[in-house]
Amino acid sequence: MRGNFQHLAPLAQLAPAASELQAVSGLAPYVQALLDSRIVDHNLDVSNPPNGYYVRWENGLQVCWHSEVRQFAIQSGPANGFYWSGVSWYFPSAFSACHYANMIVRTVPRLIFSVLGAPALPVTSEIDFYACCQNQLEEEDRQLGFIAIGVWK
Repeated sequence: MRGNFQHLAPLAQLAPAASELQAVSGLAPYVQALLDSRIVDHNLDVSNPPNGYYVRWENGLQVCWHSEVRQFAIQSGPANGFYWSGVSWYFPSAFSACHYANMIVRTVPRLIFSVLGAPALPVTSEIDFYACCQNQLEEEDRQLGFIAIGVWK
C-alpha cells in the first residue's frame, strides 16, 4: 500500500510554498481595492520634480518617492558605535497621515543604513532620517532613495 503513495512525496515539498502563497493571497483584498480605485491626482508628467513624485488614489492612498544625489559627510557621534548625519525629505505632496517612510543610502563599498528620525510617524509634510555608519565618512556625493506611503484624505 505504501508504494501507491510514493508519487505523492514531491507534494510534501510544496508545503512551505503553499504557506507563502497563503500569506501573499492575504494581500489580495488590498491589491484589489487599489485596482478598483482610480488615480485622481499626480505629478508623473513633471520632469524631475524637486521633491519627487506622488500619486493619489480615489480611495485615499498616497505614495511619494524620490531619488537624488546629495553631498554630505557622516561625522556626528559616535553613539552606540555609529556615526550619523541627518537627512530631511519634504514630500512632493502633503499627507493627512504618512504611516510608512524609508530612505536608502547607496554608497559603494561602504555600508550605510538609515534610521527614521524625529518626528515619529505619522507625519504630514516632511520626514527626518539619519544616515548611519560605523566609521566617519568625509563629505561626498551619496545616492538617496526615499519612499513614503499614507493617506491624503
